[in-house]
Amino acid sequence: MFEEIEQAVNVLQLTRNKISDQMDISAVEALIEVFSIILGEESDDLNALDQNLVMSWTSNINKLNLEKMSSADKRQVLQLVLVGTLMEDRLQANYQITPDGIGMWVAYFVEQFKNTDSKELSLLDISIGSGNLSATIQQVVNSEIPIKVTGIDNDDTMLTLASGVNTILGLDWQLKLKDAVNFDFTEQYQIVVGDLPVGMYPKSVDSAYIVKAKDNNQLSYVHHLLIEKAVNVLKPGGTALLLVPENILETEQGSDLLRLLQSEEILLQAIMKFPHKLFKKGVVGKELIILQKHDGINRQAEPVLLAQIPEIGDELANKKFIEEVQNWKSGI
Repeated sequence: MFEEIEQAVNVLQLTRNKISDQMDISAVEALIEVFSIILGEESDDLNALDQNLVMSWTSNINKLNLEKMSSADKRQVLQLVLVGTLMEDRLQANYQITPDGIGMWVAYFVEQFKNTDSKELSLLDISIGSGNLSATIQQVVNSEIPIKVTGIDNDDTMLTLASGVNTILGLDWQLKLKDAVNFDFTEQYQIVVGDLPVGMYPKSVDSAYIVKAKDNNQLSYVHHLLIEKAVNVLKPGGTALLLVPENILETEQGSDLLRLLQSEEILLQAIMKFPHKLFKKGVVGKELIILQKHDGINRQAEPVLLAQIPEIGDELANKKFIEEVQNWKSGI
């Protein structure tokens, strides 16, 4: 099976490169055209090219029989192609996909906090990007009830990639091109996830935000704003599982974020660091923070789980960690 995955990745990347060269476009834009070939969709840009070339690319892709692959294998193919594509264009860190070494843990904790009493599990990916985190969650989470995924992003190119991933994998996401910080959500969700973009938010924000910069001449951190937004759109008893930069509370605006996390309606349940080996040298690591909206039933963890997630290959450490997590989860 690995050989099939490798072959598919090679064919799709080669086709992407040829389209990029023929059309003089970025690798990401070329991958969108590859997705249109996979899905058999019309493309005005491809129709403008030499049709012998297009027919050759289409034939090579069709020979892969992607539709016969399992969802897990197809997701693996798409993940590897996405990684290569974003590296090819040398896009900044906020555009990189959430790798399995992180996404699988997020999915594991979604499984632990899902509410099985409702008719469907409503999940919002508040910064869906190209969609790999949500795809990972849907692959991993064992749910006897439907999972309704809503994805939001303010980058139309990333959202187009997510739409392709969604359709190729046969999923049914509701995707919205919106700025989550200023978007007025009309729904609440049982689960909110997000690999949050990091940096300063370039616009003014609603004065109701607790975490906004107090100096009107100073910009606010976008990841702080998205944490507050994520909690605000949770249903009572719902859970937010958010990927944030390491030591997030130690910045100059960290005190306002801490004030938010200590408010009565929020339960800060866990902060877990990922192994540094998952990140390039010099790149700030990530933490998974787990927050719940108080509903009078769930309880504050005593103490908050502050943990180091083990490296993937350390079986004994992972087994021990999962036992600790299960003991912790039983108390909240």
